[in-house]
Amino acid sequence: MPQRKRITETEALLKLSTKISAKTDLLSLLRLINDLAVQLIDADRASLFILDQTTREIWTLLADGETVIRIPEGKGIVGQVIAGKNLLNVPDVTADPRFYADVDERTGYETRSILCVPLVNRAGDAFGAIEVLNKNDGVFSRKDEQLLRVLGTQAGLSIENIEMYNDIQRNCAQLQLLLDIQKNTNVSMDIGQILPAILSSLLPALHATCGMICLISGNGAVSTYSYHSRYGGRYWENIDRRKCPAYMKKLVDETERYKKEHENQEFFHEPGIAWAQLEREGSPIGYISIMLSSDQETYSTPVSYDYLKVIARQTVSLISMQEVLEESRRSEKQALLGTMLSSIVHDMRNPLSGISGFIQLIKRKVEERKIQSYCDIILDRLAYIETMNSELLLFIKGESIELEKTSIVLRKYFEDLLIGFAGSFSNKNIDVELVCPERIEIQADFGRLTRVFTNILTNAREAIGTDGSIRIELTRNDKRAIIKISDSGNGMPAHVREKIFQPFATYGKKGGTGLGMAIAKNIIDKHNGSIEVSSRLGKGTTFIIQIPID
Repeated sequence: MPQRKRITETEALLKLSTKISAKTDLLSLLRLINDLAVQLIDADRASLFILDQTTREIWTLLADGETVIRIPEGKGIVGQVIAGKNLLNVPDVTADPRFYADVDERTGYETRSILCVPLVNRAGDAFGAIEVLNKNDGVFSRKDEQLLRVLGTQAGLSIENIEMYNDIQRNCAQLQLLLDIQKNTNVSMDIGQILPAILSSLLPALHATCGMICLISGNGAVSTYSYHSRYGGRYWENIDRRKCPAYMKKLVDETERYKKEHENQEFFHEPGIAWAQLEREGSPIGYISIMLSSDQETYSTPVSYDYLKVIARQTVSLISMQEVLEESRRSEKQALLGTMLSSIVHDMRNPLSGISGFIQLIKRKVEERKIQSYCDIILDRLAYIETMNSELLLFIKGESIELEKTSIVLRKYFEDLLIGFAGSFSNKNIDVELVCPERIEIQADFGRLTRVFTNILTNAREAIGTDGSIRIELTRNDKRAIIKISDSGNGMPAHVREKIFQPFATYGKKGGTGLGMAIAKNIIDKHNGSIEVSSRLGKGTTFIIQIPID
C-alpha cells in the first residue's frame, strides 16, 4: 500500500511538471505554481516571491492576481530563505523572530506556520522562493519539504526557461527595431521627421508608452521631439510643465529626477524609465528618454535596455548624416543660385538703367517741386536695388564687400526708414514704436545698413500678419550703439532660430530665399558689430544689433 501511494505522488509530479513546462507566459506560470503548491502540500495558501534585481526588494502577487506586496531584501522567513538558499520549516511563526508580520497586517491574513524553499537558477543564484502557509492538517512534514523542493526546482527552471525565451524575443526585437528605424528614415526627411520616426519604432519594442529626444544646441537651447503611442508625435520648445499634457509632465519630471541621481552617466535604467545620452565626438548633444509601461516587472534577471545605447548612437549618426546632406544641398544650391542670379542681375541692369534715365529726364523737364521729390525717391530706390543686387552677387560668389562709411544719426535714420514702411504697416494695423532717449551717431555704410534693417522689418511684418506691434529701441554704451527690434509675431522654433543666419534658412515666409539674414550678418560682421536673435513660438522675435560708435 505505501509503495502504491509513492507511485501516485510521482505520477502527480510528472503531470504537474508537464503543465509547468507547457507554460510560456510568466504571470500565468506563477499562478499555476501557487495552485499546485496548495494542492500538493495540502496548505491553505501559497505565494511565490521574486527578488527585484533593480530595487533589491522582494515582491509577490496577492491572491487577486493584481496587487503587489513588496518587502525589503533579507526581511522575514522568505528573505532568509533567498539569502541563505536553504529551506525553512517554521511550525509556529509567533515563536520565530524572523517572521515579518507586516504582510499579515496589510492583508488581514493570519499566518500560523510556514514552509519555504528557494528558487534557484542554473548559475546557482537564488532569485525567489515558494512559500506555503498554514498546513490544513497539523504541521508541515518532511515529505512536504521534499515535495516543495521538487516543485521549487521545477518552477525555478521553468521561470528561467521562459526568461531565456523572452530574452531571445527581445534580441530579435532589437534587431528588428534597428531595421525598422533604418527603413522608416531616409535622406529626404528632415530632423523634425527623423526623430519622431525613431521614437515611433522604439516605443513598441520597449513596451513603452511615450518617449522624447532632446537636442541641446551650443547656446543651451533645447529642442524636444516627443512621441506618444496614443497621441502621436509633437515638437516642443522650452517645455512649460504647467501647460503640457500629464504624460509629458511626468516624463520630463522623472527624467530630471533620475538625471540628477545619475549625474555624468551616459545611460541608466530605473523602474519606469530608461535614458541614454546622445554624444558626438566626446561631447553631449542631447538625450533619449523613454517612459516604460508599469507591467515591466523583472523576475529572475533584470530586463536589459542596453540596446537603447545602440539606438542613441544610430540617432546621432542619422543627425550627423542629415547635417552633412543639408550642407551639401546648401553648397549645391548656392552654386546654382549664383549662376542664376548672375544672369538675372545682368538682365535687370539694362531696363533699370533705362528707367533711371527716363526718371532723370522727367525731373529735368518738370518744374513742380513735389514731382521732382517723387523722382528723387524713385532714383534712390533704384540705386538701392542696384546696391542690393551687387551685394547679392558678392555674397553668392563669396567675395568681400567694401564699406563706404558715412555719419549716421540713428534716430533720424530710422524715422526716414519707417516712412517707406508706413503704408504697409498701416494696412496691416501694425503699430510701430521708436524709442531713442539720446542722440546716437555712428559711422556706417548707409546703403548696406538699410539692407539689414529693411530685411528685419520686412520679416517682422510677415511674422505679425495683422494686428501687432514693433518696437525699435536705440541705446548705447561706451563703445557701441545698440539697436533692439522686437515684434509680436509668431516667433520661430529653436531649430530654425539656430540656423537663421545660415544661407537658405527660411521659415514661414512665402517666396523667401533664405539669404536675407545671412547677408545681414555678413554686413554687420563687416562693420565689426554683432547681431543676435531671441525668439519663442507664439511669443515674438527680438533682434539685437550692436555697431561700434567710432
